[in-house]
Amino acid sequence: MAFLDYLVQKGIFGSAELDTIIEESADTGDIDPALQKRGIDEDKLLNLKAEYYNIPVKNIDPEALSIDLLRYIPEESALHYHFIPVGFADGVLQVGMVDPDNLESRDALQFIASKLNIPFKIFLISKSNFNAVLENYKSLTGEVHKALSELEGELTPLTETSHGISKPVKDAHTREAPEDIFYQE
Repeated sequence: MAFLDYLVQKGIFGSAELDTIIEESADTGDIDPALQKRGIDEDKLLNLKAEYYNIPVKNIDPEALSIDLLRYIPEESALHYHFIPVGFADGVLQVGMVDPDNLESRDALQFIASKLNIPFKIFLISKSNFNAVLENYKSLTGEVHKALSELEGELTPLTETSHGISKPVKDAHTREAPEDIFYQE
């Protein structure tokens, strides 16, 4: 836990508290709650991490991020690796990471960027910013479901029955669902 050693060197807390902090975070591996319990608020913690990792901090207005920007990184990847697209400038994808020390996350980001053939720049973001931006993915998911429903409606030709009820036209490749059996004429 080199970051914790860095905090001891900076005099943020004493070396006597080090074992207790490690013990408190052993279950989750997340030291932030243990540090916040000792009076280090999220902003100060974010700035200390930025200083330690030598990565710039980016505060994000989740409302300002476009849905098009979120399409660069799939929601599943964002959730699993704790990184999100936070901007696009000068042909470079700006990515916010919660834990830049996580090598698996960095590898995944490198993979995504190489598949997109786009360079990226990492920024450190707070967990609360990350969680707020994740809510934006729900809008993206809703748009996808709406578009798929509209497309499905356009692709399914309807035929009028003698009862005035429209039903999908069946072709040789369409399997009848059990409820369709009862509506046959």
